[in-house]
Amino acid sequence: MFALREDTTVEEVLVRHPEIIFSRIPVYKTDLDDITGFVLRSDILLYAVRGMKTTPLSDFRRPITAVPESLSISRHFTGLIKDRAHISLVIDEYGGAAGIVTLEDVIETLIGIEIVDEHDKVKDLQNLARQQWSNRIRKMGLNPADYDFDR
Repeated sequence: MFALREDTTVEEVLVRHPEIIFSRIPVYKTDLDDITGFVLRSDILLYAVRGMKTTPLSDFRRPITAVPESLSISRHFTGLIKDRAHISLVIDEYGGAAGIVTLEDVIETLIGIEIVDEHDKVKDLQNLARQQWSNRIRKMGLNPADYDFDR
């Protein structure tokens, strides 16, 4: 799990991690079992552009909802939607951080399809989409050769 200490400044983040691909980044106090919230990559860049590079991440971190790892995926989905949240912290049975789950992760699990975005390492998204469609057709007991993908 990629996370940053909450006392890290905007400038330190940009120097150490010039190309952050994550839009939401967990922040912690002392170690990864002490997640205190998350920051948006866009907020880090905004503070930098406004000349506020000495600002620690703790000054603009957002709260993160913690859920037990035993929570069902459907209840997790309902909670994320209700809270209008895109990220949650999963807590293991001992109270430690087991990881982060995003709304995208939950949706992918529920529908059984990988959501491909600009950060995914796929050379040809159309070929991936065709392959996923063929797999779904096969699972339904149909023959993919009977379907024309280029219509």
